[in-house]
Amino acid sequence: MMSLNDLPTIIDDAGTYQTRGGKTVYIHEVKQNSNPKTTSFDGKGTISYIKPGNVRHTQEYNIWHVSGRISVFDPCDNDIVSKKVLAL
Repeated sequence: MMSLNDLPTIIDDAGTYQTRGGKTVYIHEVKQNSNPKTTSFDGKGTISYIKPGNVRHTQEYNIWHVSGRISVFDPCDNDIVSKKVLAL
């Protein structure tokens, strides 16, 4: 089984990112893993989305591994896959 630490780093700094499912994530903080032999979820931020039938953005706080994965088990829609470039 591959370790998350073997995957490339996607979350490298605070900023706006895109999930596999198309949601926007704002990462507030990325801590340095003090022990690279352990798997830690060091990216802290919020997912922003609109619930069906709702006109307001909903925010959900979560944590991510720097590879963008939200879970050690399986890929999912809330995994971060890239930085999001915001249009001016």
